Amino acid sequence: MLDGTNSSVLSASCAPSNHSPTIHPTRIGLSLRLRIGLSLRENISEFETHCSIVSFKALAKQLSTARLFFKQFNHPETLRGCLRLMENAPEDDVERHCAYTVTGMNTVYGMVETVAWLADAKIISGDSAKLFQWCNYLWLVVLSAGIVRQARVLSRKDDWSLEKVKDDVLLLISLCCDFISGANKLPPGMLWAGKLQARTAARLSLVSSLIGLYRTF
Repeated sequence: MLDGTNSSVLSASCAPSNHSPTIHPTRIGLSLRLRIGLSLRENISEFETHCSIVSFKALAKQLSTARLFFKQFNHPETLRGCLRLMENAPEDDVERHCAYTVTGMNTVYGMVETVAWLADAKIISGDSAKLFQWCNYLWLVVLSAGIVRQARVLSRKDDWSLEKVKDDVLLLISLCCDFISGANKLPPGMLWAGKLQARTAARLSLVSSLIGLYRTF
């Protein structure tokens, strides 16, 4: 038979300790719901980002296809440009050779790009990826000659006021942006191929396009 003292001791030993953790089911459920909610939110955000990227790439491909289609109507004007250049060639040797290079390579570029477009559309048989890579080579040659030509034009100017050189400077900046972006698409090991982030290359192309739009209007 237990006396009062032993009973109190036994009760104290069986009672829960003040230092043992107390489990609250409500708090556990709330924590789980918060974690699940955050996880779902992150997954939804990643999915939306992925969908937006896929949609943007699809739009870019459609715009590129439309550009290639409408560019086919420029071939007659390109040939007329070659004839005009032969009749009215620049007097300066550097400008003249650069102008010949730009016009000639642009003509060849247009033809190769047409064949690459037809091969990509499965209208003719051919390696479209390789042909488009050759287009990039030709385009970089055109840009290089254009950069040299614009630098020569600026070096020969006597009046360097903003109104006199603004158009030439903008064209030079546009050509440089296109060249930097285009060289990033070269095979690995050539210049800075693959070293620019996609966003950087896209921004350079955007700057060039905005300059072209500004110069047009």
